[in-house]
Amino acid sequence: MIVSKSDKKKIIKEIKIFGTKYKISEINFLEKEKGTAINYGETWVCHEKININKVAKGFDHKLATLLHEIFEVINEKLELELEHSNITRFETAVFAVLKENPEFVKLFLK
Repeated sequence: MIVSKSDKKKIIKEIKIFGTKYKISEINFLEKEKGTAINYGETWVCHEKININKVAKGFDHKLATLLHEIFEVINEKLELELEHSNITRFETAVFAVLKENPEFVKLFLK
């Protein structure tokens, strides 16, 4: 099996959102009942914790899942009341923009 360079990357262990540190863990989620979707991430805002499912395929999938969970925190903290499907679409769009424009992302690091 060939492992791509990006698959060797690790997700960060914590992230600050609105000044609060959230611990990020990669865990194996319990299997869902047959016929239900696999849950790749979960957020526990009250416990300041984000979990990423280890079954997520590759680094980009884990990164997109983390971005989704960040948007879940923002949604709850700002009481936006966005539906999950809208958070998913927003995450997909923002992830694509960030991946396709690395020079833009670098501007935040200057």
